[in-house]
Amino acid sequence: MRILYTVAVAIGLMSFQASQSKAAVYQIDLVGEIGHVSSAFSDTVSVGDSATFSLTYDTNTPDVHPAGHVGIFTSGILGLSASFGGQESAVRRNALLRTSSVDNWLVELSSLLYLGDASLGAHNGIMGIRLFSSDANAVSASSLPTVLNLSSFDIDSSFFFGRPLNPGLSGTFSSLTVTAVPLPMSGLLLLTAVGGLLMCRRKAAVSGKQTKRLETA
Repeated sequence: MRILYTVAVAIGLMSFQASQSKAAVYQIDLVGEIGHVSSAFSDTVSVGDSATFSLTYDTNTPDVHPAGHVGIFTSGILGLSASFGGQESAVRRNALLRTSSVDNWLVELSSLLYLGDASLGAHNGIMGIRLFSSDANAVSASSLPTVLNLSSFDIDSSFFFGRPLNPGLSGTFSSLTVTAVPLPMSGLLLLTAVGGLLMCRRKAAVSGKQTKRLETA
């Protein structure tokens, strides 16, 4: 009976974990190639070097700019890592994560923009990710994305470091993936369920030995 009870608990825990599988935390991984390097950055990176970004965010973050065609989700940024030519960039402060979507008789446009303070070697500046599309449905203005396709961003899919209007280095993206980040408690739930089964088996074994001793006494 206890085994059945423990199995039921384990199933309940796993069902709960499955209900949590729609993780609110997502990560955008981008890979690109540096196409421009100013003389100030020539000792740090070179044209043709790779650039990688991993932006993690919480899709449950409320929009602090709910009116209009722009969404601002700065508080939802959980982390950003970036490297240029294999050299890690230190992110000092996340400044802005903005989405926008406009669809009217004048224009159809959507975009995702990240801007943040960062450093690369001895250089300090603004690091940016720019994704602009002529498809208004490529990005939502009211929520952070759980799905993105690089091919949708036909206007711009680029990055830069330095100054937005005069960057020290810049380039374009060649790949983009969006994945849900698993909840860390899922493993704990599974261990709890397995532990309950083992405890129940141990108690059943001890109880069986005690019963056998009484019968032979």
